[in-house]
Amino acid sequence: MIKNYFFNEFVKNKESYPDRIAVEDKNGKYTYKEIWKKSIYLSKGLINYGVRKGDRVGIYMENSVEFVICTIAIMAISAVFVPISLKYPSKRIANIIDNCEFKLILTTFDVPKNVYCSNLYFQIKQVSDLKQKSEDWFLEEIKKSILIV
Repeated sequence: MIKNYFFNEFVKNKESYPDRIAVEDKNGKYTYKEIWKKSIYLSKGLINYGVRKGDRVGIYMENSVEFVICTIAIMAISAVFVPISLKYPSKRIANIIDNCEFKLILTTFDVPKNVYCSNLYFQIKQVSDLKQKSEDWFLEEIKKSILIV
């Protein structure tokens, strides 16, 4: 089975150009190799939390290296990623969460305090700069930032 185009192209570029810059955001530049390594760590964490092929995983964060890492990790295990815009009002976020049947939601931000969903009331810790932390730290922070729905 063929995964989506973005994932296939990322893997091809990672193999051909591992040390080239893949993502640049306000915090720095990241190579294909760096993004892939962090994505694989996260994908293992997702599997440990019970995410399987076809499960929906929400991503609630700004466009950043973390967003790319989450997207690749989710696609690597054939789960489905659902981006949730930071610009959505609380009521819309709650509606998406109530209706998408997420297995997990990944985020780098606190969800608005007044978001209440029929199956979940949540607030989470912020995941900060991944580039300057150890891989063990990254995995632990991701575990703290996964919302179990």
